[in-house]
Amino acid sequence: EGNIIYHAEIYNDDDEVLSSVVVVMLSSEYGIEKRIDAEEASWDGSKWIFSKARVFFWKSGSLIESFFDQYSEPLFAENPATFRRVNRDVTEMIFRDAYDWSNTLRTAGREYRDSLTNTYNKLSLPMTPLIVALISCAAGGLLRKNILFISLILSLGITVIFFSVRLVFNVLAKSGFIPPVVGSFGVVLLFLLIGIILFRFVRT
Repeated sequence: EGNIIYHAEIYNDDDEVLSSVVVVMLSSEYGIEKRIDAEEASWDGSKWIFSKARVFFWKSGSLIESFFDQYSEPLFAENPATFRRVNRDVTEMIFRDAYDWSNTLRTAGREYRDSLTNTYNKLSLPMTPLIVALISCAAGGLLRKNILFISLILSLGITVIFFSVRLVFNVLAKSGFIPPVVGSFGVVLLFLLIGIILFRFVRT
C-alpha cells in the first residue's frame, strides 16, 4: 500500500523472510500513525507476520509502545516479490563492490556462486597472458627447430586449451561442485605448474 513503508536489512527469497524489519504506517496527511520494529517477518501466503515486534502507535493523543511475540494485520500484505533485489552484473563493478554484492546474495540466502566466481575472475583473468606466455615459451623450447609459424600455432593452441579448461572450472564452481575461488584460480595454478614442469625439460 502507498501509505505503508517497509525497510529490511535482509530478504531471504527462498523462505520469504525479512530480517531486521521496520514498517511505518502513514496517515492521509503523511503523518506517522504506527511504527513496527521486528527481528523478522515471515510471509504466510497472504500477509506478513512479525516476530519479536515492538509497536508504536498513537491513542488519544498519547504515544503507546507495546511488545508482541507475533504481530500482524491484514494491511501488511505487500507481495514478497517487492523485496527481491534487482540482479546486478558484477562484471561491470570494481572488485570490492562485486565482492560485497556476492556476500549480500550469500547472506540473503540467494544463489551467489555465479556472482562470486565472476568476481574472483576479475583477479585471475589478468594472469592469463602471463600463464599462456610461460607455457608457450617452455613448449617452444622443447621444439627441435625454432620455427616462428609453429610457435604461433602452439601459442594459439595453448590459449584455446587454457580457456576451455577455465570454462569447465567456472561451470563446476557456479554449479556448486567446487568452491568459487577454486573455479577461478584453480586453472591458473594448474597451468602455472605445467609451465614450471615444462621449463625443467627445456634445453639450455
